[in-house]
Amino acid sequence: MPSRQKKLPRIGAVRARATALWWRLNDAAATLYVGAASLIGFEALALVLGFTTAWPIFIPVAVGLLGVIYVCRRWLKVALGSLRRRRR
Repeated sequence: MPSRQKKLPRIGAVRARATALWWRLNDAAATLYVGAASLIGFEALALVLGFTTAWPIFIPVAVGLLGVIYVCRRWLKVALGSLRRRRR
């Protein structure tokens, strides 16, 4: 009776999935940086990135937070507008 063992994925399939995941993460990081730059301005982003010698571990966190705020800005406007309408 033949045993039913799961076949391992081929190296090419694993490499293709890893590459696709890397590109998705790269797109997300680029979106966060562009969003942060759009929110505070490119000159201010250059100033924030210039502080990498003072506190380098916080730079990705700060840029990520600014990017998330930029992405969620429309949702926040709708939520705050509905709260204001309820108060009236």
